[in-house]
Amino acid sequence: MSVASSTGTATSRPPILARVESSTVRAQLAMAKERGVYAFSYVFEGAAGPMFRAPSGQQVLNFGSNNYLGLTTHPRVVAAARAAVDDFGTGCTGSRLMNGTLRLHIALEEELADFYGKEAALVATTGFGANMSVLTTLTRPGDWLVCDRDIHASLLEGAAASGARVSRFRHNDLRSLGQRLARVPAEDGLLVLIEGVYSADGSVAPVADVVAATRPHNGAVLVDEAHALGVLGALGRGACEEAGCLDDVDLVTVTFSKALASCGGAVLGPLDVIEEMRVSARSYLFTASNVPAATAAALAALRLLREQPELPATVRRNGDLLRSVAKASGWRVAPGAGPIVGLPLPSIIHAVIAWRVLMDRGVYCNVFAPPAVPEGQCLLRLSTMATHTEAHFDQLHIALEETREALKGSRVKAPTS
Repeated sequence: MSVASSTGTATSRPPILARVESSTVRAQLAMAKERGVYAFSYVFEGAAGPMFRAPSGQQVLNFGSNNYLGLTTHPRVVAAARAAVDDFGTGCTGSRLMNGTLRLHIALEEELADFYGKEAALVATTGFGANMSVLTTLTRPGDWLVCDRDIHASLLEGAAASGARVSRFRHNDLRSLGQRLARVPAEDGLLVLIEGVYSADGSVAPVADVVAATRPHNGAVLVDEAHALGVLGALGRGACEEAGCLDDVDLVTVTFSKALASCGGAVLGPLDVIEEMRVSARSYLFTASNVPAATAAALAALRLLREQPELPATVRRNGDLLRSVAKASGWRVAPGAGPIVGLPLPSIIHAVIAWRVLMDRGVYCNVFAPPAVPEGQCLLRLSTMATHTEAHFDQLHIALEETREALKGSRVKAPTS
């Protein structure tokens, strides 16, 4: 393709830009938009509660949010965010190391560390940044990162940026983990990476078994609790607490954009490790700090969680109900716990058609396709909140049944239970 230069002469478009013209992904997205089944970057009107207003004005049942405790509209969380803007303005305009640390950041770090029983916490601008910070600070070429195959992209990117050797084991497969660990020389640095609850299908890591398998190899364990914070464990501290091994896990990372109703993330662990990251982690040093409103909202949500330990139990009950409704509707349900339910489908075509049918029946959910899931996989990903009601689940049950029937009548085969 040629474009006109500033002199009016036709020039070739730079190949690095022109290659998208023949991109398979671009062609698939264009086709999905033309057929009205584009399931990504959906525009919400208003807050992401159990129901939301679509651009058309339709009220839609929301089973596609990570607002697990329903706190994004809680009066105390909203009031805290507003007060932070009044006190500190809209942004810090600098990194935490320079001019971007407020007493709100310090308070959040102290309360997170106390909540988890860890020596210290480092609050980062995103959960992605928290994972990048710990991996690029602690590991170096020659070390080993042994990772569950399904870990989040932030952990994979952090692993790649660290320069360490990466070995991936089959998802939640302790035998596969043991085989990978056996290949690590005793003198090499070793860190095992898992998630407490995996974001795509809701499967839960066997945390205690992973820790037990790692210790004989003199390795450390990092657990990303992004989707388990506020959900699993008696106090909502995640899969580590649920497994009874929170004290045995070396490093925990969390995000504020799920149960804590905000945006940001944190690393929790030994004080010397956290202090090293404060002055060495490039993704922390060269990123503007969490804005005041987001920091205050996360702090308020954390305090609500600590004051109301019944909240995690409520969302777990709704998660169990979500799995029951999906199974009763005839869908094959990926095993898991907590608020996430994955409905496996054979292809992206199945998934976007199912998504469109559900939307037509007033139910929103997510489509997970590669790279969010491994190549060759695809699923509908539903998630629930503590604020969903029985009436919401009744509507979902009907919509899921009708979606299966619609798939049977289409050119693609409906999944069997």
